[in-house]
Amino acid sequence: MTLAPENIYNLRPNIAKHDLETKIRQILKFLGKGDKVRIGIFFKGRENEHTQSGVFIINSIMEAAIDVGKPDSKPSLKGSSMSIVFSPFRKFV
Repeated sequence: MTLAPENIYNLRPNIAKHDLETKIRQILKFLGKGDKVRIGIFFKGRENEHTQSGVFIINSIMEAAIDVGKPDSKPSLKGSSMSIVFSPFRKFV
């Protein structure tokens, strides 16, 4: 059994709009190739009190990736990090 390649993107909750758009384009490219993508959002200090910004980032990615992939589960918040894994819709040989 071979596992699908997985790309990991670590983001911060105060990412600029253009930087987020660039990351979304990269994520869509990898999902289109058939790779899984893990997205991690890391909070530091007072950012831990405002996790809704992390949810906003993940929702933006989910809206953009609706045609090429789906999340494996809901975003999980563990300690000071939030993560989610996206899988492509179709299997590539």
